[in-house]
Amino acid sequence: MRNSSDRNLSTAKLFFMEYQTPFSGHFHILKSVLFKRNTRFQDILIAETFDLGRCLIIDGKIQSSTRDEYIYHEVLTHPILTAHPNPQNILIIGGGEGATAREALKHNPTEVDMVDIDVTVFRSVQKYIPQMCSGICENPNFSLIVSDGRKFLESTPRRYDAIIIDVTDPLPKSPSYLLYTKEFYSAVFKSLRKNGIMVTQATSTFYSKYFFLSVVKTLKEIFPIVRPFSAWVPSYGSLWGFVSASKLFDPKKLPPQTIIDRLKNRGIFDLKYYDHNVHKMLFELPRNLSSPINMGEGEIICDENPQYVPI
Repeated sequence: MRNSSDRNLSTAKLFFMEYQTPFSGHFHILKSVLFKRNTRFQDILIAETFDLGRCLIIDGKIQSSTRDEYIYHEVLTHPILTAHPNPQNILIIGGGEGATAREALKHNPTEVDMVDIDVTVFRSVQKYIPQMCSGICENPNFSLIVSDGRKFLESTPRRYDAIIIDVTDPLPKSPSYLLYTKEFYSAVFKSLRKNGIMVTQATSTFYSKYFFLSVVKTLKEIFPIVRPFSAWVPSYGSLWGFVSASKLFDPKKLPPQTIIDRLKNRGIFDLKYYDHNVHKMLFELPRNLSSPINMGEGEIICDENPQYVPI
């Protein structure tokens, strides 16, 4: 974030540049800065923009905007939870703004545990963007656990029906870069029940395509069923990648009528983006992604050889 005088922008007092690579980025004029804090884990900014509404920005990357956060959070959550016939125990690693938990709770689980390393994110969103986490703290089935997500997974004896990994992009100084490795995904596998399913956000399929391919390749080392998918998220300025991995259920083969019936039976009628038609579209990757995946491009991400997105 810089003053407008830095770039001779006479119409704006403040602006924010989100870099996608060292050579390009997306530019946003800000109405106001609502919250700014550097914690020991990350830099947090909540700002009001003209085009995207209020935005949560972590380490210079937009995480959620009030204009379109429902796209990302519905796509991350509902395909795998709808693929599971009875997701009662759900774990979210990350998910600091609470919107992933908001969506997961729509499936009427008996418990949703959200493990996030930095409670400042959740508390600041509660105050400045409360619609993102609307109702979750009042739900007795929701628990917030302030902890390192990886350490929690590696030590917990609990087993879950579904695990949703909603963490920041892997940056060299971010605590999340070790949440994309083979060792971490092995801990996820261990913490899932015998018919469990997981999903992770997997960054831009354009600006960090090789990383997306590597996440797919890494998960294929561990899970029998791995299904990458994607959706355009306007506030990210890119087609965004997601990868599901399962011990039993295949979300790509889920019949449309099953999706319709499960959403109806679970009382889910208020979605803005996801439905049975969108589900099919999500898993139909363009050839520039499907071909390298089929050819096994990418590399195994491990603790000793982590990967980062370009900055």
